[in-house]
Amino acid sequence: MPAKIVLQNKKEGAFMKKKIALLLTGTMVAGLFGGVMNVAADDSAEKIKITYMEWGDETRLKAAEEAFEAQYPNVDIVIDNCGGNYNDYVNKLLDKREKRLFNKLKKSDKQHCIRVSKDAVILSKDKGLNAKRVAKVALLHDIGKAEYRINIVEKSILVILNKLSKGNLKKFDNIKSVDAYYNHAEKGANVLKQFNIYDKEFLDTVRYHHNKNVVGSKLLEVIRESDDRN
Repeated sequence: MPAKIVLQNKKEGAFMKKKIALLLTGTMVAGLFGGVMNVAADDSAEKIKITYMEWGDETRLKAAEEAFEAQYPNVDIVIDNCGGNYNDYVNKLLDKREKRLFNKLKKSDKQHCIRVSKDAVILSKDKGLNAKRVAKVALLHDIGKAEYRINIVEKSILVILNKLSKGNLKKFDNIKSVDAYYNHAEKGANVLKQFNIYDKEFLDTVRYHHNKNVVGSKLLEVIRESDDRN
């Protein structure tokens, strides 16, 4: 458990959050526009493949994909709309309680979990793992994020500050966004444990999918690799 540093008062806490937000937003905007401009300007650059998951009208999504690729020829957009409705995939794998929990996640986290799930099933082939079990644990691996929803700006800031601080940002886990970013795996495993239907390997896969010091489980290795890829 990381050491917990409690800020002295509410004003200090608010100042810290504002400072982090400003730093992150500036860095993120600079990096985003710089990256897009480089892709558009350099015709010799290696083609970049981006998989985007969205649920909606397939014709509209295809039109958006073609318009973007016309403007940025070095980017290959692949849209996965899960057959038009993510429920078609989720309903096959989760029971009612699990779906209620899953639906507490924000949309982007649901999309991420479905991508991880689909990819993990592919990665698990020839490893002697049950495909449905792999798909289910992948759908639930980030369920700890449902407790506090980190928005895209917060997450971008946290990712950058984590690298800049070499992981020392986790000392500020009294800030909800920091706590959710670093401890969602542990939180998720604890929530699922209350269901009393999952075995130790299943729960440990959720608990340790970000802890690369824990090895030895094929299921954990598959989920970790798929999570890193998505």
